[in-house]
Amino acid sequence: MIELLSNISLVASSSSAGDAESLAALAIALPFMFIWIFWMLLILFFWGFMIVFTVGGSILWILMLIDLVKRDFKKKDEKIIWVLLLTLTGVVGAIVYYFVVKKSGKY
Repeated sequence: MIELLSNISLVASSSSAGDAESLAALAIALPFMFIWIFWMLLILFFWGFMIVFTVGGSILWILMLIDLVKRDFKKKDEKIIWVLLLTLTGVVGAIVYYFVVKKSGKY
């Protein structure tokens, strides 16, 4: 792809304004350049979102685990169940714990 870009830039810089062949080559290659740029931006945004969700999910999981350890439950069995749920299900368990225990304030 880099070779194609350099060839296009050489053709565009070395050609005169009336050279039909170089303009045709540029007209053919230009949409592919835009598609390639769009594809690279799409991949960049995908990995950016993956990193943000991974780091955010890990932080949420750690915070819910800390809350679980500090919280006093009415029954000891409930705490064991929540520890198992949080450790075995990861981020999904942290989201469930957040809405069921932390946000509702039942325990």
